[in-house]
Amino acid sequence: MVKNSEVLSQHFYRDKASYTPKKIAPEEHKSMQGEAPTVGSYGHTSNTVLFRNGEAITVTSNNRFPTPMRDYLRNGPVRQIDDYYFGRWVQGGTDNPPSKHSLIPKMPNLAYITGITPLRMHFPNERDTPTSNRTTPRIVEAVDINKIGFFESTKGNLYNDSRNLMFDNANRFNYEVTAWIDFLGEKGWTYEKSKNNGVIALGIYQDDTRPALAGHFDKGYLIANPKFLEGIETIASKYGLSKKEAIEAFKRHVLLHEIGHVLGIPGDRKGEETQGMLAYEFYSRLAEETESAKLGKFYKALTIRNRDYAEYFSKANHFKRQMRIEKGGKNNIEKLVAQFLEEGKALGYGENELNAYVNLRLNEVYGALLRDEVSENKPTSKTTKSSETRKRAGLEKLIETLEQEAEELGVDKAEYISAQLAKHPIKYMDGKDAAEAEPDRKEKPSEAQESEAPAE
Repeated sequence: MVKNSEVLSQHFYRDKASYTPKKIAPEEHKSMQGEAPTVGSYGHTSNTVLFRNGEAITVTSNNRFPTPMRDYLRNGPVRQIDDYYFGRWVQGGTDNPPSKHSLIPKMPNLAYITGITPLRMHFPNERDTPTSNRTTPRIVEAVDINKIGFFESTKGNLYNDSRNLMFDNANRFNYEVTAWIDFLGEKGWTYEKSKNNGVIALGIYQDDTRPALAGHFDKGYLIANPKFLEGIETIASKYGLSKKEAIEAFKRHVLLHEIGHVLGIPGDRKGEETQGMLAYEFYSRLAEETESAKLGKFYKALTIRNRDYAEYFSKANHFKRQMRIEKGGKNNIEKLVAQFLEEGKALGYGENELNAYVNLRLNEVYGALLRDEVSENKPTSKTTKSSETRKRAGLEKLIETLEQEAEELGVDKAEYISAQLAKHPIKYMDGKDAAEAEPDRKEKPSEAQESEAPAE
């Protein structure tokens, strides 16, 4: 056995007598002098950082995380190893969010319709304990789930507008709405005779191509576009009104229009024309009866508005729009021009005379529809206006007859009417629904006839 020696390995021995450990002064000891932790237990101490050599340092019991001052000032200190990948988090969450790569398509914002009155909760079992809670049934919820709050708020605005229409500040029935309902009753439109269900649901639909306010009264729905108020402001501005009170008057008018449908006025072309004519008479009466200059101004503007509305939905203007619908790259007017050009060539008219012939034929066939009854540039006598009005009325009756024939034959209405009217030059009869065919014209059109032809 080896004595007085220290075994360093199985091959080397060092004699203890020749080895003296080095003595180190206490102040020179470097162990156990590390940085104090900057992260403490939650709720017992606050977290801090150390600032050394241009770095913000987080110290835990086992790790040390330095953060460059530039990153510290922008994103805060690094507190764990994952924080070093903060830039990747920003890129993945902000620059390229997961919503861009959603595999589940969102519901498009089509419509949101709920019941107009909250209902008590239904408890079918007699042992259930009834509560006073009320719920509003959702009839249609075809919107983005994240947009439900927006549509619910917009629907609430429609509810308030409808209620303010019906009642005044003292919770009494509003004079204007009661007068409108009484007026329609005089004309034979009453709720008792109507087949509609009234208004049992309110809603919002997202479709800028449709009116600001619309009703499906066979189901009892009154729905509005989110841009309902903007649409009202646009209509009012066309009649020189822009202040808040005027906007409210036009808003009441639009809602009264829907009440007319509730009371049975149809929503087709003829029904809309009827609405315009009835509202024209109604607001004319209010304008004469009111003693308020301000209300009188609003009612006169609404009178003009409804006159224009009825004119827009007249049979003549409806047919005019149908004639301009493009089919196969050309609208019906363009097809007629091509047809009349061929006729003129067949009759032997030269190049300089064809244009006059086409204008003459258009004037003969569609003159009362394709030009305004009163020209802005030419003075028109009362006799001429009366004659044009009678011609227009006679042509409207003729078009209505041809429409019925087209329905019975199952063919396109606009094309059928166009073909029938273009067979012969039309001589309009005062108030009659028939057209007298004239023999083919061999004479060349005069300059006067050419100047009267409508410009397309």
